[in-house]
Amino acid sequence: MAQRQNILVELPQPSAHALAELASDIPSSTSLRLYASRSHPDNSKVLLALGEPLQSNTAMRTLCVDGPGLTPILAHLLCEMVACMSNLTELRIQNCPENVGNAFEGIAVCLQSHPSLRVLALEGLSLGNIGARAIGATAASIETLEDLSLHACRIGDAGAIALATALAGHESLRELELFGNHISPGGSRMLISAMLACPRAPKIILPVAAIDFAELAWLQYARLV
Repeated sequence: MAQRQNILVELPQPSAHALAELASDIPSSTSLRLYASRSHPDNSKVLLALGEPLQSNTAMRTLCVDGPGLTPILAHLLCEMVACMSNLTELRIQNCPENVGNAFEGIAVCLQSHPSLRVLALEGLSLGNIGARAIGATAASIETLEDLSLHACRIGDAGAIALATALAGHESLRELELFGNHISPGGSRMLISAMLACPRAPKIILPVAAIDFAELAWLQYARLV
């Protein structure tokens, strides 16, 4: 069967015929974007119908999930699917409604069997400090990880420092994105100090409020030595 590079699944699906066509294409696809335009009772049925072909796909490399129609039930189903997609190199979950973030708390456990992941973006999820600590521990075990984005995940100083402690010394990490979180200037300094232990000195993106511009010269110096 020839590989189909990219597939877009929009929820809710307009017809059973469209769903059947998607199910037949998924086993040979390498990239999937799941967009939930609105909440619908049949959305979970669609995911369940697509679950088996997704889990049997060994070619899938990229999964992007977004949309205002995501619900906690869909989030739990997605976590189960992600756990079986061990060949992913890029996973993005973004633009979720506020009440869905907590449903992705188990995503860190799901990612423990993903040794080839290069890009992980969990944006707008209510992970908090506890979730950030769990993601940091998992990310530290993924040697191939290059980009980690936890944009607007309600992470404070404790979570940022836990992330930095877990990731210090990571040999592949190039970028850590924490914009939109609740990190103070003191927390950002501790974060940067810890991340300087990484061989590649990753780019760190922080909220403006987390930067003490009086210390900007110190930050520039720290990146050079």
